[in-house]
Amino acid sequence: MAKKTERVDEIDRVDGIDRVDRIDRIERALAQAHREQNVPDLSPEWREGVMRRVRSLHAEAVEKEASPTMALVFQRMILPCATATGLVAVALLAYLLAAVPGMEQELFAMLTQDPSGLLATEALGL
Repeated sequence: MAKKTERVDEIDRVDGIDRVDRIDRIERALAQAHREQNVPDLSPEWREGVMRRVRSLHAEAVEKEASPTMALVFQRMILPCATATGLVAVALLAYLLAAVPGMEQELFAMLTQDPSGLLATEALGL
């Protein structure tokens, strides 16, 4: 255990300087270098162009987040609703064929009687 604490002390002190002192020196050097750097002379038009671009990127991100894509709408809404509707239609047809005797004969007669009967069944979804 004593060897471990000695090793930590060795790591914390390099060349007789504490870790905190080294960090403070590095921070001061970086701050001084930042203060001394030359600021490029940029025109107001350039700054306005940059800000316009930043605002447009933000607006695009908000718009993309707000409006779902067609694939997302199809995947999350239309496909499940269409599946449920189809299953309900099949269940209703099976119920009607079982509950109403002779319905299949009336349906067949309506389909084969005249072309307008076909249009009526399309309107009903059959």
